[in-house]
Amino acid sequence: MKINIIKKFCILLTCLFSIVALYGQLTFSEVMFDPSTNEYYDEFIEVYNYSNTSVLLKSTVLDRPASLIINGSEKTLYSPDDNYLIKSGQRAVILDNGYLVEQKSNTYDEMIPDTVLLLTIEGASFGLGNDDGNELLLIHPVSNDTISAYTTTPDQKEGHSDEKILLEGENTEENWGNSLAQKGTPGLPNSITPRDYDLGIINAELVRPQRPLMGDDLFIELEIENKGLESASGAELLCGLDRDQDSTLQSDEIGFRKDISLEPGEIFSQEVSFENQNIHESIVIANISYPDDRNQTDNQKLVQIEIGYPDTCLVINEIMYDPDQGSDWIELHNKSSFTINLKNWKIFDAVGYKTIPDKDWFLSPKAHIAVVEDSSFLDIWEDDTQILSMGGKLPNFNNSGDEIIVRDHTNRTIDSLRYE
Repeated sequence: MKINIIKKFCILLTCLFSIVALYGQLTFSEVMFDPSTNEYYDEFIEVYNYSNTSVLLKSTVLDRPASLIINGSEKTLYSPDDNYLIKSGQRAVILDNGYLVEQKSNTYDEMIPDTVLLLTIEGASFGLGNDDGNELLLIHPVSNDTISAYTTTPDQKEGHSDEKILLEGENTEENWGNSLAQKGTPGLPNSITPRDYDLGIINAELVRPQRPLMGDDLFIELEIENKGLESASGAELLCGLDRDQDSTLQSDEIGFRKDISLEPGEIFSQEVSFENQNIHESIVIANISYPDDRNQTDNQKLVQIEIGYPDTCLVINEIMYDPDQGSDWIELHNKSSFTINLKNWKIFDAVGYKTIPDKDWFLSPKAHIAVVEDSSFLDIWEDDTQILSMGGKLPNFNNSGDEIIVRDHTNRTIDSLRYE
C-alpha cells in the first residue's frame, strides 16, 4: 500500500516538475512601453511559447491565472473569453485593459493575426515608464515562481518597442534590441529576429565617378548579405536603370543578373556598370529574387544619381538688363550635341539667385531659349523664340553692372559673365 502511495506521489511530483519546466519555456518576446499613438492604452507586452506543447496560463484547480509584476506591482492576467491556453509556437499579446476590454483604441487591430492569444490585466493599466527601465516578471499561477524576467532599455525612438532577438535565448541585454518597425510587431515575428532564410542588400552606392557628368559611365557597388540562419541558394541578383521612374525594375530594364549562393553571415560584393548616361537623373534599382526569403523588406535598393553637365555646354548668349518695356531677360544657347534639361537650374546675379521651376525644360542641341520673368514677354516678342517663364522669379539685373552665373541642378557652374 505504501509503495503505491509513494508511486502515485512520484508520478504527481514528476507531472508537477514537467508543468513547471513547460512554463519555463515561456518568455517575454516584446515590450511596447513608449507608443507614439495613445500613451494610455497602446502599451503591450508579448509572451512567446517555444516549448513543443501547449501551456495553460491559469491553474484550473485554484482558478488562478498567471500574473505580471511590473516595477514591483503585481497585476493578474485576464482573458475576456476565458482562454488562457498558449499553444506551441504561439504568441500571446497582453494588451492594456482600456484597449482590449473598454476598446478605447484600435491601433493594433489590423496588425495582430487572428491566431494570437489576446490577454489583458484585471482592471488596470501597465503603467510602464518611458525614461527608466521597466522590470517585468511573469509569475507562475501556483508556485509563484518567476517564469520569465526582463528589464526594458529606454534607448529607442518613440513608437518602437523592445524586441527579443533569439526567442529561445536568455533575456540578456545583448539578446534584446530596438524594433525596426514603427508600432512594433505585436503577434508577428520580431523585426530583429533572424529568419531561417533571409538575404538582404546591405549597400548600394555610386562608387565612381563621384560627380558624374553627361556621357559618363556609372559604376555601382552592391553588397548582399545572408542574414538568415540557413544557407541560401537559388537566389538571383538583378540590377538595371529605372527608365520609367516607377521605382520598380521591369523585365526590359534589367541590365545585369547573377545567380548567388551564400552561407549564413557571408557577404557578396558586385560592381555593376552602366554606359554613357545622357540623362538628367538616373535611378538604379538593385533587386534580389529569392522565393524562400522570409523577410523581403530589404530585397530592393534604389540609388538616385544626379548627372551634371560639362562646363560651357550651354552659354549665356544674350542679356537684357535695361529693357525699354517689359522686364529683364537672358538668352541661353545649347552648344552641345545632347539635349539639356534645365529643370532646377539656378540663375545668379551678384546678390542672390532664383531657381528654374521644378518641371522639365528641354533645350535641344544648338537651340536657344529666352529665360524671362513671366509670359508677358510674348506681348513684346511675337516670333518663334522658345521661352522659359520663371513665374516672376528672375533676378533683377543691375543696370550699372552685375554678374550673371548659370548653374545646373547639381550646383555646377556652367557659364558666367560680368558686365559694367
